[in-house]
Amino acid sequence: GLSISVVIPAYNAAGLLPRVLAPLLAMLQAGEIAEILVVDDRSTDDTAAVARALGARVLTMARNGGPGAARNFAALHATGEILWLVDSDVVAHPGGPAQIAAAFADPGVVAVFGSYDDAPADQGWMS
Repeated sequence: GLSISVVIPAYNAAGLLPRVLAPLLAMLQAGEIAEILVVDDRSTDDTAAVARALGARVLTMARNGGPGAARNFAALHATGEILWLVDSDVVAHPGGPAQIAAAFADPGVVAVFGSYDDAPADQGWMS
């Protein structure tokens, strides 16, 4: 199968990372993903230190550029054939890598989008 690099752009996310990284670290230990890249977007808190201590590979932006620039920077350094973009406030569900791999098994698939929740409590248009 294709290898998966998880890419997490992070700005002042030290408080979020333990919960966000927990399921991803389990996936890494299980061999379901190749690496976890946390891109520190010049945080003023200890985002980089927390991510590193938890076991993520940390890249640091030369200057704050926003999540898009951080994702693009990670793409230059990622080892995986698939980039799984995860926001720093999103907790990934178990089984994610298998679903991603299954989608990319179709040679016509070049991108996959996952929703935060397929049954949100708020049924308004924004959800």
